[in-house]
Amino acid sequence: MTSDADKKLAAEIIKMAQAFGADLAGFADVESLQRSPSHRMHAKLPRYELDSDNGSADSVYAVSEEKRSPAGKVAFPKAAKTVLITAIGHPEDTPALDYWRNPFPGGTEGNLRLIRINEKIIRWLKESENITGVQIPYAIEQGGLYLKDAAVMAGLGVIGKNNLLITPQLGPRVRLRAMALPVVLPATGPSDVDPCAFCDGPCRRVCPQGAFGEKVYSSMDYGQTELPARDGVYARATCKMEMDKDRGDADFIPIEGGATMRVVAHCRACEFACPVGAV
Repeated sequence: MTSDADKKLAAEIIKMAQAFGADLAGFADVESLQRSPSHRMHAKLPRYELDSDNGSADSVYAVSEEKRSPAGKVAFPKAAKTVLITAIGHPEDTPALDYWRNPFPGGTEGNLRLIRINEKIIRWLKESENITGVQIPYAIEQGGLYLKDAAVMAGLGVIGKNNLLITPQLGPRVRLRAMALPVVLPATGPSDVDPCAFCDGPCRRVCPQGAFGEKVYSSMDYGQTELPARDGVYARATCKMEMDKDRGDADFIPIEGGATMRVVAHCRACEFACPVGAV
């Protein structure tokens, strides 16, 4: 049973996360998160090379093998009891959040902004509550988790027909980050608000590669009813083809200290087609 003190601490953490720059924040308990759809499917999902846009530059925050729990197929930090999910909005008119800073840790501007928010939360928690929070890296291969599932469990939104997190406030135009906490706090989700329930799916019609053209995942193959894009009509490999093409067309511009910024016009067609949270 969650105590009043736990509820008060949880509310204060979310308040501070927003004060530090997060647009949305919520909690998921690790035990439930390990049973969420993507974490249960993990062993059967196809493996891809580590995406340098999200992974290698985040290696400074990688969770070492000896600190990862063997429970489940995804290696959560051993001490983790609760996961804090923070989100920032990424509207269409701020493409620079996807630009890649090389060789700085953190990767994209959006990811770096979330890292800094979490660092402030970690310092505040240690100083005020003597609680040690741990940054969870973006990439599964480095000790990360399935962020969209975690955000759903934290009540931030639902998985939409475009296989993205759909938040009531910002639609799918958000970027996510996770932090592990060694204390049990009340989960803030999942939510029963479903913006996609009666939508005819314009997100699926605009994909330049046709990634939503056929059913790829089935309940029989994966042993669960919760599938990617809600009904299994989503080809991750096809979507990745467009992302690889976008990265291949990138421009490079010099920035401070002799470093470079990789400017990529990432395909976000299915994000921008979503009417939820659109200004």
